[in-house]
Amino acid sequence: MATKPYIIALEEHYFDPEVKRHTVGQEPTNAPRIVQRLDDVGQLRLREMDEAGIDMQVLSHANPGLQKLDAETAVRLARGANDRLHEKVRAHPDRFAAFAAIPTPDPRDIFCEHFYITTSGFFSDPALLCCMMEMGIDRILFSVDYPFVDNPPGAKWTETLPLSAEDKEKLLNGNAKRLLRL
Repeated sequence: MATKPYIIALEEHYFDPEVKRHTVGQEPTNAPRIVQRLDDVGQLRLREMDEAGIDMQVLSHANPGLQKLDAETAVRLARGANDRLHEKVRAHPDRFAAFAAIPTPDPRDIFCEHFYITTSGFFSDPALLCCMMEMGIDRILFSVDYPFVDNPPGAKWTETLPLSAEDKEKLLNGNAKRLLRL
């Protein structure tokens, strides 16, 4: 019997409460279920991850984030949001990692040497294989796009991926571990 692969879902969205207060009226959704899930980085999220077999989520702030704020406010809010997110990750280091919120109006020290893509809620074998042909498996990361997409379809898709065991491991956790130094 095959062992369940360790699954890391990338770019799983949440709202920082302080950033959210500064972007009222700009939220991408007002659907109560989605808002509840965006606001939760605790028991609800962990329960839904467990139910779907997701071992770890790499958290990323949802849009609009800091993009539409003035530079001074964006930098100040990014520092606070990243500190609060760091505490969430420290509370559950075996379940959460995170991408920092970037103050895009003033991204002074931001430098991205390599580009990666994620599946981000699109569970399509042809699309994945096309991306693999263009970029190679080493630069593709698994992402459910929680809470905009439910965990179970993504987890189910991973069971039937038309990939070698080595490539499947890279997609589901190896690339993320390497990139995030986990």
